[in-house]
Amino acid sequence: MRWIVYIFLLALSPGSPCGAESLDQEQTRRLVGEWLQNSGRFKTLGVDFIQERQLRALRRPLSRTGKLWVTQDGKMRWQIDEPPALILARSGAEAPLLWIDTKKKTWRRIDPQDDATQGNAQAMRMLMQTQTASLETFEEAFALRHARPVAEAAGRWRVELDLKDRRASLSVKDVFFEIEPASGALHLMEFQLRDGSLLRTRMTRAVKNGKLDARLFQPDLEGLTELP
Repeated sequence: MRWIVYIFLLALSPGSPCGAESLDQEQTRRLVGEWLQNSGRFKTLGVDFIQERQLRALRRPLSRTGKLWVTQDGKMRWQIDEPPALILARSGAEAPLLWIDTKKKTWRRIDPQDDATQGNAQAMRMLMQTQTASLETFEEAFALRHARPVAEAAGRWRVELDLKDRRASLSVKDVFFEIEPASGALHLMEFQLRDGSLLRTRMTRAVKNGKLDARLFQPDLEGLTELP
């Protein structure tokens, strides 16, 4: 299966380990399995997020707001800013992924394995996939390392993962998720890159099973120039 990245305060279930110590690999696997099972219980999902990009040359991270809409049958739309400056969208599971730059008035079909969106497509696909994946599918892309409770948020865990795709791991050093297994919520994704930069996505709001306008997933391309 192709790499998924090229591609979101309650007690744990009975018997789940808890405390300040990190969980071992098998305990982490059970924790992530619970999270994935609960995260997929929706027909539609709308998420508000803040994207932060930390570069070595900058003291403060660059920050922008965005939105993501996902359906269980494979439709999705990710955008930065409102009105949107950048859009990634597809109208179904087998439909092409479109990258739209409204300021440059351009669009293109993209292959996430050959991504030219500065990591945006990978982050978006990750966010989408984690809301629909089974544990088996998840483990095709990631090796689970360990999990540690987030001290300031009861019921939330910070999970460290390794990428299994060797090509992707050449640029990505570490991946972290902050998850809430009991609710299925994904609160944060963090990619630490080997060049010292960091891409972090914080989820600020999530709405399940809201009514979504079909036009979200079929952006108007009129007046835009198609790029190769």
